[in-house]
Amino acid sequence: MLLVAIRIVLGRKLDSVRLDFAAPVFLALAIAFTPFHLEQWYALLGEVPAALLVVLACALLATLGLTSAVTVASGLLLGLAFLTKALAGLYFIGALAALTIVRGYGVAATEDKVTGSAVLALIAGFALPVLGFEVWKLSALGSQSYAQAWRGFFGYAGTLGNSAHGESLIARVSDGSTAFYTRFRFSLLELNAFNWFAVVVACRYAKAPLPLLATTLATGVTLQSIWWVSMSIGWPRYMIIALVISAFLAALPILFLRKAKHVAIYLVWIVLWSLPMWSRTTWTLRDFDTTRMENLEKTVAFLRKQPEETPYVGQWWATVVDLEYRLEGSRHFKGFRALEVSDWKRGFLVAVNTFYIAKEDEDFLRLLDKCGPPIQGAPPFSVYRCRAEP
Repeated sequence: MLLVAIRIVLGRKLDSVRLDFAAPVFLALAIAFTPFHLEQWYALLGEVPAALLVVLACALLATLGLTSAVTVASGLLLGLAFLTKALAGLYFIGALAALTIVRGYGVAATEDKVTGSAVLALIAGFALPVLGFEVWKLSALGSQSYAQAWRGFFGYAGTLGNSAHGESLIARVSDGSTAFYTRFRFSLLELNAFNWFAVVVACRYAKAPLPLLATTLATGVTLQSIWWVSMSIGWPRYMIIALVISAFLAALPILFLRKAKHVAIYLVWIVLWSLPMWSRTTWTLRDFDTTRMENLEKTVAFLRKQPEETPYVGQWWATVVDLEYRLEGSRHFKGFRALEVSDWKRGFLVAVNTFYIAKEDEDFLRLLDKCGPPIQGAPPFSVYRCRAEP
């Protein structure tokens, strides 16, 4: 639905034929960028919808003008993106920065005069869903649990923002850049260079206010890149938003370049640049492995026969997410660190997708050793019965 909405909004200003040609380029690049993270696209995780909400918000600004209604709507979409994935807040900052630059320096990126009221309208729109959600949380949880939830959030966010205690900034940037290249087969510098190339092309060839679309998105990706290499713990999935938006930006020159030969040259350039990434897409074929799906169903059928054993026990969410989605209802699992004496007295089942077991987690491996061999094995899924401790 978000992709359709983006197509409709951009179709108000751009040629439909070019749009329909650029769409598969965007999707192909998104797949090439993220072959090890395709679960982000189908497993109801937040990164992809957050990225598309950001694109839709910026497309509204760049195609419908900077009226109060449009800027409020755009801010609302950015607020929804933030609620979907907190990292999307960087793109709200990017939108504010882009509007402020246009307002402060008179950049000819928009037909409408950017006023302080437009910036305030964007902030108001962003605040609507965010504050509304917080009011609902406060009423649903009560003040004590609400404060506890925020403490937990800040504690977790603190762990994500402390990548290397004692390391210098230069060392963190170097390590982060290396980790990014190792995972995605291109550098952060290349990624941002492509993005800002799209901005240059938009400013040179696109009619106002479309350059605002590219400028806002590229600013957000740059902010996220800086955060990732300098402050984050370096998990690749925390760059998925930036990668999806960068795939969109890489397709924009197709829409803006005027001559067909320039579009052809650009496409050849894109293909040659992305060639090293495509060899990794064979990884995605595992998701079409019928044996794996059959074994998933066997494991789910086995668990359904032991309803009295719920909640089952898992290591971390990725080791049980397939099973959780296949079972009726919800909240079938709890983490092994939440085990209590009563659990050991009654005995319990441990279910796990062995492909995602964190091998460095010695506590969980000791638990499996204590439980003995699996009572149900259908690779990569295994189920263990843990008896009462002697």
